[in-house]
Amino acid sequence: MFFTVFSAPGAAFPDSEIACALEFAKKKALMSTPEQPTPSQPPSRDVLVNRVETYTRDEPVKALSAAFGVGILLTLLPIGSLVGAFTRLVFLVARPLLLILGLVKLNDEWQARRPRSGGEVAPEENDEANWPPV
Repeated sequence: MFFTVFSAPGAAFPDSEIACALEFAKKKALMSTPEQPTPSQPPSRDVLVNRVETYTRDEPVKALSAAFGVGILLTLLPIGSLVGAFTRLVFLVARPLLLILGLVKLNDEWQARRPRSGGEVAPEENDEANWPPV
């Protein structure tokens, strides 16, 4: 009897016909499964609204208690203070970040205008036909 060994450990089939039948069954099972949306795409607003409406109709007590809990949480959290702190942090970090980016750009321009090793000038400075840029 002829055995075909596949890459899976311990997978041996007595015939190539059985292997073909298994492959056919796998393909048929894959084709019969319904297509599901890819998880990388977030659901649209309409889908979320429909889910919330369905959940509210099916479980009104749980939906009401969840809404009550979220309301209490939003009341207790100092939302204004959190937004203000975040804004202050953004403006605090923005100045040094812009300074560093400006220094990097200045260095790039300085490197581009610096004479090359053979005493040649950078091609941008030799090409006066393109000045002023249009």
